[in-house]
Amino acid sequence: MSVSCRLNCVANHRFIVLSGLLFVGMALLVIRPATAATPAYSIEITAPQIAENGAVVPVTVNLRGFEQGGVQARRVDIFVCHLGWRPIARFEVQPTIKRLSTRIKMGKTDRLFAMATLSNGERIVAEQQVKVTVGGCGGGGSGESLPYSEDASVPAAGYSHQARTWVRSTLTDNSARLMTADNRHLPLTAMRADVRIVGLRARVLLQMDFYNDSNWQREGNFQLRLPDNASAYYVAFGDVILRNDDQPALLPGATSGFNTSELRLDQNNMTAKLKEGVMVPVKQARQAYNTITRAARDPALVEWQGSGIYSVQVFPLLAYQTHRVVIGYEMDLPQKDQRRHYIFKVPTERVPVDLYVHMDATTRQLLQQITTVPVKSVHGDEHLFHFRPASGESVELNFDGQAGQLLTGEDPATGKYFALSMKSQLPTTLAQPSRTHGIFVLDISARSSYDTGFQQQVALLLQLLAANEDVLKQFAVLTFDVGTHWWQPRFMENNKQVRTELAKQLYELNLAGATDLHRALREVAQPSWFSGTTSNIKWDVFLLTAGKPSWGETRPRALLDALDSNYVASVYAYIPFNNKADVEVLDLLTHAHHGAVFHTGYISSYDKEFRDPVLKAHRMLAWRIVGMEAAGAEEVVPSGNIRYHYLGQQLRFVGRGTPVGPIILVLEADGKQVRHTLELPKLHINSPIVPRMYGETVVSQLEDRAATDEALVMAYASHFRVARKTVSLLMLETAEDYQRFGITKGMDYSPVVRNKMVAAYLATLRVPEEQRFLPGPVPVNQMQELESVGYAVSVCKLPLTAFAKMPLSVLEQRAALVRSPLLLNERDITNSMIRDVAGYGQPRLEQFTKVLKSVTAAADKPASLRLLSSAVNVAYLSDDEILQVGRHVLQLGFANDAYFLLRQQAELKQNKQTITALGEAAFATGQSELATSLSAFEKLVDDTKKVAQGE
Repeated sequence: MSVSCRLNCVANHRFIVLSGLLFVGMALLVIRPATAATPAYSIEITAPQIAENGAVVPVTVNLRGFEQGGVQARRVDIFVCHLGWRPIARFEVQPTIKRLSTRIKMGKTDRLFAMATLSNGERIVAEQQVKVTVGGCGGGGSGESLPYSEDASVPAAGYSHQARTWVRSTLTDNSARLMTADNRHLPLTAMRADVRIVGLRARVLLQMDFYNDSNWQREGNFQLRLPDNASAYYVAFGDVILRNDDQPALLPGATSGFNTSELRLDQNNMTAKLKEGVMVPVKQARQAYNTITRAARDPALVEWQGSGIYSVQVFPLLAYQTHRVVIGYEMDLPQKDQRRHYIFKVPTERVPVDLYVHMDATTRQLLQQITTVPVKSVHGDEHLFHFRPASGESVELNFDGQAGQLLTGEDPATGKYFALSMKSQLPTTLAQPSRTHGIFVLDISARSSYDTGFQQQVALLLQLLAANEDVLKQFAVLTFDVGTHWWQPRFMENNKQVRTELAKQLYELNLAGATDLHRALREVAQPSWFSGTTSNIKWDVFLLTAGKPSWGETRPRALLDALDSNYVASVYAYIPFNNKADVEVLDLLTHAHHGAVFHTGYISSYDKEFRDPVLKAHRMLAWRIVGMEAAGAEEVVPSGNIRYHYLGQQLRFVGRGTPVGPIILVLEADGKQVRHTLELPKLHINSPIVPRMYGETVVSQLEDRAATDEALVMAYASHFRVARKTVSLLMLETAEDYQRFGITKGMDYSPVVRNKMVAAYLATLRVPEEQRFLPGPVPVNQMQELESVGYAVSVCKLPLTAFAKMPLSVLEQRAALVRSPLLLNERDITNSMIRDVAGYGQPRLEQFTKVLKSVTAAADKPASLRLLSSAVNVAYLSDDEILQVGRHVLQLGFANDAYFLLRQQAELKQNKQTITALGEAAFATGQSELATSLSAFEKLVDDTKKVAQGE
């Protein structure tokens, strides 16, 4: 197990003798620091005082004096100070063991604790401080500290409280709006787009002008709807001015990826005084923006809000002034059948739009069709098409997509990179037995339209049924958000007429509610309508969800346990083209049930014949990719987090170097391993945009699998300009403003990027199958429920006197809360109030207020629950607003749902109000002893604050 500290430990705190939390106030247990142990027995922890490589810190615990009999050590836990009361290593100790050794990961200088639990109920503790050099933690570099802005007074918990949700946009791709604080939309007056297409990749630079038609200055929220899977890399903001003919145009700089001559094409007399954004850690960027705005200065901030949605905060918008916002992004070209296509959708506002499409000679040869006639075209070494499309029009360019592509490019600071796309052939002899029954689990939560593309998922469901009609004779469909709904409470015949009826119903659903995957999996494992009289029936489960639970029980182990059933045979998950999913969770669920995670091609509801081989991939043996290599390549990384390989699959890889030989995949299935050869594509294109293709893939995987290694993620995201969960693009007015917030413009991260091979690093994070359920098992009693809340308390700041004085023995015997089913009827999932009130295109605060008013007035409790959970799922609520939702849910009578929501919130943020509400929910669910214990925990939280404040 390896985790890293997110905050520097407060090393000089006088109460550190592990006086720590001991799981939320285990008052009746005696805790003695190791230095005060009796001569009969003690423990000792040893670790290097200076760790040159924070990724691998050797730790040894010696057990002394236990060989004499009597009291024995039963368990040893190792803790890092600011990770809270969550052990990063745990050992069950046998009487003959005298020494324990392990290696842990530490991101920063911090204090280690070892705690031994003895047979007499006593705990004894030893401690050791370890200084970590940041160069080692980052894996190379100069040894100098990378920028780090976290507030060291705030305890970390091993959780990321910055997880973003997003407002469901009503905008089409490339549409934008600038909305002021009083909900006025400033008019868009002009748009220009420069698009560079290189093989399967497009780089886009949008310039948009907005006019403030009021007589006072404002702050604005600029919302841009980018295509799915688009990744922003550039932002600039400024005032538009008139220029003289002899005055040079002020255009986006070199970091935009377009040169001055390209951007000067047909420029009119309007230009802008632009200030460009720099890459800054998310929290630091938000703090700087808020501070500068209060001083009436001129910042802008770009924040990632999920698939395709970026929010840009800009200030000030001057009275009667035109302002220009410039955004640069990249995207892969979707592939359908034998073609790749790029589509530029023009906003519906009646404004002049200029579209310039640039492409190299090789890409030009692949061009097969243009749907709109350009007003001008220039052909040479670089080909240029100029379009002036009308309002609401789409310009589509279609390219030959049959051949694979090898793209190469060089970053002067860090070396050569490649990206390739190809199809692979696998043996067809290893077929799996296909079940005659299947259950499809369809996510209809509010966020499903962005996580997976709901229309694509419905189309995929229908195509899977049609393509497998010969073997899949009967099926059922379970839709879910916070509750579950069976389309028909029985298995249906798989024929065209039934599929037509199903399609009509599915396309009329209102998407709302949070994502309670646990509740859905429990229902599919044992359907409420299935009597089980036919004991020989088993069914395959087809998951059409992003695997991102946001409601109810969310722990991976609990999700896996929910599928424990005698009826479930295999589980398969599907991720549509260019959509986001939690591959780790889906991989866990499918791999444990002899299934696989499949990445599909682009599909829409209009496809009459979707010929993607993914439709029958589940009928073949699931080949898991366990290794990749190629001559000339320093590393090979799958793009899109691909884990499985199947016949005819479209594969994409990125890596370092220039491959000169075939790609070798090491595949594993049915206990066997094979080496599969993929010949390199003959089509070869060189382009400077390729290094960022590598960087985008790497940052995505680091954020998903190594988020606690913030220094490494920051280095890669900054160097390759990938604005996602870790970094934002921030634009401030002066150099002094950047210095004020400790932001170094143009900081060189190339040493870290050069020296840290990400593929090898990610491989070190893999853990044995039985350990893939961290952060811990599902609580089996109320004591463990209480402990899970205490994980977020910093063990650095709790003295012995802070422990609550309460008997906890009764909690060890009482069963934990069991989830109750929530079956929705057809009215619940098609309720018109959901559609009318959800208001996903509205500002967050207005939306939330409207939801609360509607819930108060509504008599329909399931609809009210869906609305409340929608607000949690897509509106990015504050902690106080989530607390409001929890209390409303409790008032509606959904005590179980309120408990799990508030418990998750309590794990993230401890305060008296949250713990009080959690206690009320625990009492409402019949957990009176737990409620009493939580009341005592409130005092512990208050004592912790007093200790931290020196009172």
